Amino acid sequence: MNKHVLALLLIFLVILVACRHKIPVPEPVAPQQAPVPAEPAPPQQPAVPPVQQQLTTTITPARDLTGQWAGSFTFTNNCPNPACRYQGRLVPPSLTLNLVQNGNQVAGAITVDFNQFEIDELVGMPCPTFREAGGVQQTQVFGGTVSSSRFTFQDVGGNTWDLMLTTNLLKGTVSNNDPGCMGIQSDDVALMRRT
Repeated sequence: MNKHVLALLLIFLVILVACRHKIPVPEPVAPQQAPVPAEPAPPQQPAVPPVQQQLTTTITPARDLTGQWAGSFTFTNNCPNPACRYQGRLVPPSLTLNLVQNGNQVAGAITVDFNQFEIDELVGMPCPTFREAGGVQQTQVFGGTVSSSRFTFQDVGGNTWDLMLTTNLLKGTVSNNDPGCMGIQSDDVALMRRT
């Protein structure tokens, strides 16, 4: 037999046997792709401590003003006589503030002891002594606000107090810009913390 015929017969037999026995034919395998590297995870942010979280939502003042502050102030009273100068003593104090602070808001009482003032008549006209009823006058702190080291408020007479805090000292000014009468003007207010 011819070699070609023999080869054909052999192929035919293989096909015939394969059909009878159902030889499993392997499924074609898709070519494998190289794995895609995963994107790096974003860097972890450190947890914000609760104190820092609070600082971002509420600005707290540098110090708490709660307590008693005592000292003196010198002022001119432009009502009714612009030529009167009042110089408060430091000991005993001519000026006392009793303050209560809640957040940035401050309330409290102001006590002025006019018995502790030297009064200068600058023009020879009599000056009011404010010593009626014992010479001690009290009023309230209105709209008291602390911002950083600055403390501002008004009193019942419409005077504006603008004080700066350094350690345990309040120092600043008092003014009144009432157009009918310029009121109290002072650039010399000094108070030290007592409690």
